[in-house]
Amino acid sequence: MITKSGAGQHPDRGLKTSEHTRTSLAFPHVLADNALSSPRRAQMLRTPLITRIDRYVFRQLLLALIAVTGGLALLIWLTQSLRFVELVVNRGLSFVVFLQLTGLLLPSFVAVILPITTYVVVQFVYQRLSGDRELTVMRAAGVSPIGLSRPAIGVAGVAVVAG
Repeated sequence: MITKSGAGQHPDRGLKTSEHTRTSLAFPHVLADNALSSPRRAQMLRTPLITRIDRYVFRQLLLALIAVTGGLALLIWLTQSLRFVELVVNRGLSFVVFLQLTGLLLPSFVAVILPITTYVVVQFVYQRLSGDRELTVMRAAGVSPIGLSRPAIGVAGVAVVAG
C-alpha cells in the first residue's frame, strides 16, 4: 500500500498518510463510511429541528385530539349537568349560574379523559396514515422511526401540560 520511495505517502496522490488513511486502505468499507459521514453531518446540521412532515402529522394529531377530547367532554358534561337541572327548576337559578356551576366540572372531566383520548387519537391517526400509505412514503423519503414518532411525543407532551 505504501511505496518505499515515499514512505508515509499515499501511493496514488503523493499525500502524507495517517493512521486513519492506512486503516482506510486496509478496510475499504471504513473509507466508504468515513467519506459519507462528513456530508451526513453537514446535512444533519442543515436539517431543521421541526420538518414539514413533523408539522403535518402534529397538526393531524392535535386537531383530532381537540375534536375527540372536546366531544367527549361535552358528552360527559351533558350527562352530569342533568343533576343541576333540579337546581334550576326547583330553586329558580338562572341559566348563567347553571352554566357556571356545570362549567366548573369540565376541568376534572378533561383531566380524566385526556390521557385516554391522546392514546386513541395517536393510534387512529397513525393507522390512517398507514392505511393511506403515507407512512410508507415518509419511510421511503428517509424519515426514521424516531422521526415519525416525534409528533406523537410532542402531542403527548402537550396533553401532559394541558392535563
